[in-house]
Amino acid sequence: MTTRGVHLTLTAPAEGAREEYDDWFTGPHLDEVLKVDGVVSAQRFRFVPQRDGDTPLRADLAVYELDTADIPGVHARLAALPVNSAVDPAQTVSWTYEEIAERRTDGDDRPVANPHLFVVLTAPVAGQESEFDEWYTHRHLSDVLKLTDYRSAQRFRHVPAGDGDPLRPYLALYETDSTDVRETQRRLSEVVATPAMPFTPAIDRSQSIGWYYLPVTERRTS
Repeated sequence: MTTRGVHLTLTAPAEGAREEYDDWFTGPHLDEVLKVDGVVSAQRFRFVPQRDGDTPLRADLAVYELDTADIPGVHARLAALPVNSAVDPAQTVSWTYEEIAERRTDGDDRPVANPHLFVVLTAPVAGQESEFDEWYTHRHLSDVLKLTDYRSAQRFRHVPAGDGDPLRPYLALYETDSTDVRETQRRLSEVVATPAMPFTPAIDRSQSIGWYYLPVTERRTS
């Protein structure tokens, strides 16, 4: 039986090597990634600020979709791929997550004209994982998809794969159709913890992080 998941890689180019980094990552590196058994797609993104002073962990993101019975093995095979000198290794982190809530949509069949990826990392209050999961999967995702611009949502949980502790153990990926992520985020922030989007005490809100990313490549499949 296989499990669906995602592998996130956050990276940065070495100083003065942006052009070489982009050429290598988009070309030969993604080619090699898509040859790894268990990887079904790959796409690159670049950070877009949602407010003044907004800073991501890294500005460059790659998302690899997985379908495999061996998520740790896929992570190990990806980690073994050769890395170009244009990449700053000290700025590279990767985590692998398994799907815990299938991708759902807002029900609108229109194509996404201005796609962005909203990456949300969260953690439950200790000892309240069950309540956190119940609320997030069965209430929160649906509440977010009622908002303008949010087109799909999916949840994941970190899988230990020799990658160290993740920044946060839970991940949600939202596809948005947004010409202005600041306005998209403003509308979300207005309803957070209101009757339109109630929060649970089982989420540790001090640990929540969200970043928007713009696709810089098409989604490529294996």
